[in-house]
Order: sequence, then structure tokens, then C-alpha cells
Amino acid sequence: MSPRHLQPALIAFGMLLASTATAAFIDLHAHPFMDDGLGTLFHGKFEGELRATDWRANLYSQINIESLEKSNLGLVVVSLYAHPIASNGRRDSIRRQLARAHAFVKTHPHWIIATSPLEARRARANGKGVLVLALEGASGILETEEDLREFVDEQGLRIVTFLHLTDDHLGGAAFFRSFRGFIMSPISWFLQMFSPTVDEYDAKLNRNGLTADGADLARRLIKRKVWLDLAHASDKAQAGLLPLLAGHQPLLYTHTVLRKYLHSERGITEAQLEQVKKTSGIVGLMPSEEMLEGTPASCADGIHELAAQFAIVAQHIGAASTQIGSDFNGGINHLMPPKCATGTALDAQGLWNIGQSGQLWLTLKALGVPWPQATTAADDEFIATFLAAWSKVTGT
Repeated sequence: MSPRHLQPALIAFGMLLASTATAAFIDLHAHPFMDDGLGTLFHGKFEGELRATDWRANLYSQINIESLEKSNLGLVVVSLYAHPIASNGRRDSIRRQLARAHAFVKTHPHWIIATSPLEARRARANGKGVLVLALEGASGILETEEDLREFVDEQGLRIVTFLHLTDDHLGGAAFFRSFRGFIMSPISWFLQMFSPTVDEYDAKLNRNGLTADGADLARRLIKRKVWLDLAHASDKAQAGLLPLLAGHQPLLYTHTVLRKYLHSERGITEAQLEQVKKTSGIVGLMPSEEMLEGTPASCADGIHELAAQFAIVAQHIGAASTQIGSDFNGGINHLMPPKCATGTALDAQGLWNIGQSGQLWLTLKALGVPWPQATTAADDEFIATFLAAWSKVTGT
């Protein structure tokens, strides 16, 4: 039997061995309540049935209570998002999403919302799942001191993806490639047509960086021990944020991919990975065909491309600091059924809902990605590494 024909059997055997221990993995970026954030543009609810049916689903629910319970995730960063128009009031949408998160843990007491690393560690020690509340896009929501008191001090937001899809009064957002880049930041993209700025990866760079308003809000969030996520910030905005973060926070990119294959500012560079390493930070990779396309891998499909990127990032920052930010419900596709069989449930339908998260992690492990030497129970090493980095933010 050829090595290629042996691969599915070897992977299945590896997964059988891995599954003998209780797995508890991490997702750095998921949107359970996107129906409220996008209004009628989105189909399905966290409290209802899954509406997605395959890996191509974009605006159909990929997370509900049942699938979260089956996910083998011990910690989920719940990202709250409110579209400026479709959400029917941005602050009110975030309030409703927060209320739904609290209602979930009230009716499912084996989950908690953790507002500190200490709370999260205690919950994990008692076998409970942990939700950490995050906000994607600060503009229009975190504008005043009253907003900070409400959403951070009282409601418990602990991570903020500071900039998001478009430039705003806080700073510049990372460009996407091709037409998507134009519709996200049309003015900045239009100016690039006449005097383009590109990097060594042939990625167009947004000229807009951190504004004075952005620097002021960043300082106030850092003072409140809120972890700033750099995933969507332009390179120039990141250059403005880094001096503010220095000595206070490990760098965090909750959902990204390697820029050298994406050829877009939305991806992370090797120089940025080295900065993550210096600060003992965390990077979450996105399991998405469109984001992983072009990655050299043993097989031209998303799961093998994800494994290839995982290995590269782990070489830079360490295996335990290399994690997953699924962006489920985030309007992207996920992983197609692999062209080279893995011997797992992903072979039939690919990755299309959060309930498959444990399968995804164990498939990566069986594909031979670098894996941390366990110093904690089972696969809590990824969670422990995240909590250690978060502790540096909070000082606890």
C-alpha cells in the first residue's frame, strides 16, 4: 500500500488515540449572535436550528446551542458585531447580544462568562466551558466614558477588535484583496489606483493609520485592561498602536492568515509574527478556503493548507500560541471536503459548523502540525497559553 493510501488510516488511528483523552480546545473568534448584528441579512439564530448546510454557507447560522455543546471547545471568544445600518441601532444591538449571552449561561450553568483569567481557570478546573466577551469594531459603540463604563466595566467586554472592515474616525482598516477591498474602503482603495503602496508580498497597503481619536480610545481601553485585537488594523494603524501596547499587552491577532500567501494587508506578515513572539502573544488562523487559497500544501484543499500555515506560524511563535479563530457566522466560507481523505468526519461535508471544532483540531494534530508538550490536562494547553497571555493584560 502506498504512503498516500495509508494516510487516511494513519490519521484515523491518530484521532482514535487523541480522542481517548478529554479534549478541550479554543476558538478565538466566533459570532453566535450575528443575526442581531446583521438583521435580515442573516438567516438563523443561536437559539434555533442551524441554517447552514455546507462549507460554502456565508450568511446562514453555523452556531447554535446544540452545536456549541458538541464542539469540544473549552473556551470561546464570543465576538459581538453590529452593522452600522442593518443592526437597527448599534449600541442597542450589542446590548441585546450581551443579554442573550447572559441568558445562555444562566440556562446552561456548565458554561460561564469569564471576566478575568482567574475566573476562566477556576471554571476549567471544574470542567466548565468559558465564554470571553469581545467586540468587533469600536467605532460607534465605544465613544464615550459612559460607553466604557457600560460595556467594559459593567457588561464585561474584555477583547476589542479595535478597527474592523472600513476606515473610521479611529483609524485605517486592513485592505482586503481585489473587489472586496474596494467595497470595504472605497476612497482609500481608489487613491491606491493612482499612487499604489505595496509591500514585499505585493499587498496593497492602506495609507490611513491611527488617528488622535483612536490613540485616545486605545489608551483608555488599555487602562481598563481590555485586550486589543489587531486582526483588522492596517499596517500603519498597527504602527501607531504598538507603542501604546508595549509593556502592557501581548500582541493578539484573533483571526488571520499568512500574508505571503493571501497577498493582502488582511494577512499577517513574518515581521509581525516576530513581534507576536517577542511579546508572547497569540495568533488565530482562519479555517477558510478563500483565505487559505494559494498556500503550498501536500494537497490543494483547505484542511491541508491550514495545516501548512499552522506549521509555519508555530515555527515563529510556538505551537501552543498558534490557535484557531474560526469566524463562524462571520460571512466567510469554511473548509471544503478534502481532496486527500483524512479518515475523519470532515471528509464527507468539510467544515461548516462549530460542532466540528474538535474534529478540526484533532485532524490538524493527526496531520502532524507542531503540538505543544502537554503540561496541563489533555489539550487544555492551548487554553492555558491563552490565559497566560491574557494574565499579562490584566496583571493577574
